[in-house]
Amino acid sequence: MLDKTCDSSYFYSEKTYDCKKDGHNYEATCGAKTAEFPEGCCIYTPKVQVLDNWGWCNGDCEGKGKGCYNDGATPKCSSDLFADKHWTLFNGKVYVKPL
Repeated sequence: MLDKTCDSSYFYSEKTYDCKKDGHNYEATCGAKTAEFPEGCCIYTPKVQVLDNWGWCNGDCEGKGKGCYNDGATPKCSSDLFADKHWTLFNGKVYVKPL
């Protein structure tokens, strides 16, 4: 089983962001980026969750900031995109010009 059970390659993910002036992420003043985006912009904060084969996920599931395991009857790792505690937020913002 050596060299057959674990994949040591990196995981690749891709996301397309769009921006519409009537969208929920649109800001007319674009915060501190008003000069670069005079017509406003959409601001996104990407986040990622990793769930491994053993049921461990990153994030702050139990208030300790070290991730947790999906053990027991109630899963602690959530696929809910709005449950930020189960995800690691990008330490920055993505600014997108409106269409």
